[in-house]
Amino acid sequence: MKKVILYQKGFIHDKIPEDLFKELINSININDIDSKPNYSNNLSGNLEIEKKVNDPIPSNFYDYLSELSNVYCNNFVVNKVNPDESINAKKQFVFSDSWINYQKKHEFNPCHDHDGTLSYVIWIKIPYDVKKELLMPNNINSNRPCNSVFSFVGDDFFYYINVSKEMEGEIIMFDSLQKHIVYPFYTSDDFRISMSGNIQVLMSFNVD
Repeated sequence: MKKVILYQKGFIHDKIPEDLFKELINSININDIDSKPNYSNNLSGNLEIEKKVNDPIPSNFYDYLSELSNVYCNNFVVNKVNPDESINAKKQFVFSDSWINYQKKHEFNPCHDHDGTLSYVIWIKIPYDVKKELLMPNNINSNRPCNSVFSFVGDDFFYYINVSKEMEGEIIMFDSLQKHIVYPFYTSDDFRISMSGNIQVLMSFNVD
């Protein structure tokens, strides 16, 4: 597990255990697009197909997300909650919503943030070679090549994640107010598939 600091906030980057990832993929049935409710109107993405997850998700996956959420709360500022306070607080994690992004060539997610307290992105299918993406004519002479990149954005920083095939089955978790962008890709006609979701963190403090 990698913890990366972005100014006062940060993100966690982890590899989901292989058996758990397979169980998750089987449960959400990513290939059955037509039966899933449309979710595009609830999201900022400039994507034609974004679907709400309405399939039962394995309980042990929620256990895994809870573990990551707890690590996050113990290491970073969470929506203005002091990390020293969050360590001592009793925490409850409420999984409010989740959805699947079926990103096509040329589609993108503009700069946006999320609801909830924490958010996550799981990369399920990456159909391109990121090295080829970054060598496309529109990128090759740029001092900030960003084809296919996932980027966190702040008032005075950009943090780029070059999403590659090797990252299938990996997850990042971050503060829901942390703005981010998903840039378009150009070298594949297949979907880039990811799953995203929001988590509400409820804390209670002992009062003497």
